[in-house]
Amino acid sequence: GLFFNGTGNLMYIIGDSSNGIHEYIMAINWNISNTSYTGRSFDVSTQDGEPRDIFINASGTRLYLIGGGDIVYEYSLSIPWNISSTSYTGQSFNAGSQNQQFQSIEFNSSGTTMYLSGTVPAGVYQYSLSTPWNISTASYTGNSFNSPQDSSPDGIFLNESENQLFINGLSNNRIFQYSLNTFPRNVYVEIGSVDGTREWNFSGEFNQTN
Repeated sequence: GLFFNGTGNLMYIIGDSSNGIHEYIMAINWNISNTSYTGRSFDVSTQDGEPRDIFINASGTRLYLIGGGDIVYEYSLSIPWNISSTSYTGQSFNAGSQNQQFQSIEFNSSGTTMYLSGTVPAGVYQYSLSTPWNISTASYTGNSFNSPQDSSPDGIFLNESENQLFINGLSNNRIFQYSLNTFPRNVYVEIGSVDGTREWNFSGEFNQTN
């Protein structure tokens, strides 16, 4: 998993081999070639031995982890964006009823909606949090999306306007871009497909567009 803060000067990497989140700093914002390790890290193995991905809220005070156990864990950062100040809040949410191999996690800006992507079965799933940023209040909305472009959705990203969803597909080694016109009604339009001419409506219709 890979995550950047909002200003692009801090990067966080999580890996299976170390079971830890490592923090890096960039001398030039968003320029990966100027990255150096801060020496700060946090071990998540107590909660999950197969960490996949993380999400940190805009204030840098809350972190969420999804791993091989299909459980989302919530952490608090006592010093914003300082990964070594991380501690487990004791709050978690089991999403195993929807998928048995989650790969990525994403939230909207208000902390009221969470998205998880998984590969068994392949899909992106939407969850609602009745209390913003409190993962223990999460519940499945019943909304999901199975990309017709790739059978193994890995990473997902939601833009700031929350109207564009990007999916990294392992099967085709491509990034697909979708327009979330009205997500609660499950309508998606594929923008970045192979031929750039296909529209996907979640109701089941697959249409050609100009």
